[in-house]
Amino acid sequence: MITCWHTTARTKERVTLEAEVHGRTLHVEHRAGDRTWHWAVTSPHGRILASGDAGDHERAEAAAEDEAYRAHAPVGDVVAYWSD
Repeated sequence: MITCWHTTARTKERVTLEAEVHGRTLHVEHRAGDRTWHWAVTSPHGRILASGDAGDHERAEAAAEDEAYRAHAPVGDVVAYWSD
């Protein structure tokens, strides 16, 4: 995974993570009592482009990223680093 995910909600009822890729919003959510994590990719206009379920948050994040990058594949080298 190469996307930076951010927690947008964390309550007893649900955990929600989001990321932005090429203008699309990637959304991953788990609700209390569910056995799966739901993922979705939405357009800049809020239209759902793709969605599905996965067994854990890492697989859900990967599925959302795969869907976003399928339309706009990364180009060049991907470099991740941290600097202060």
